[in-house]
Amino acid sequence: MDEGLPLPAHKQAVSDLVGELKHPEAAGAAGVSALVAALAAGLTAKVATLTAGREGFEAVTEEMQRVANRAALLSSQLTQAIDSDPQAQLRLTQAFHLPQGTPDEGEIRRSCLDLALKNVVQVPVNIAQLALEVLGLAETVSRYGNPIAAAEAGLAMATAISSVKGALAAATGGLRSVTDDEWTETTREAMARMLEKVMELEGELAELPLTV
Repeated sequence: MDEGLPLPAHKQAVSDLVGELKHPEAAGAAGVSALVAALAAGLTAKVATLTAGREGFEAVTEEMQRVANRAALLSSQLTQAIDSDPQAQLRLTQAFHLPQGTPDEGEIRRSCLDLALKNVVQVPVNIAQLALEVLGLAETVSRYGNPIAAAEAGLAMATAISSVKGALAAATGGLRSVTDDEWTETTREAMARMLEKVMELEGELAELPLTV
């Protein structure tokens, strides 16, 4: 392996990953949203594990086991997704620098740019979708989980909310440059539905007894 190549973000130590964020080529809002959502998923799995099988929680044990397994999988997927952000930006840069000296080259460049721009939007949309699922799981453990982990459950919800909002903000920025109006409208509608769900769950978070 070429020692000059940086490690994928999901294989870096936290301190190294945070230190890399200052560089333009590192993950931006979408990648950091994936990281934040992965942490929220990890906390959600922790709360579910602290609940399943415990005395007094027999009625929710099966559901908590499901939540723990799904949250662990989402955490892994989101950790892997951190690198999809800078990779999408790199593909856009490469498409932008394609030659356009002839009509054929210009057409190829326009096609590649269109695909790259859509990918720049789709990557954070995909991250937002995963983060929204994490938020739903976090809401479940906040309501039905072991109260000894109420702080972790509340933090999981709050960070998942921030993740969805951050990813959608990143997608909105790229959406302005896409020229495919039908694709743009379909994507915008999907994003609006996700944001509506986030706002609903954010209101529920405020109602949960998370503080003494």
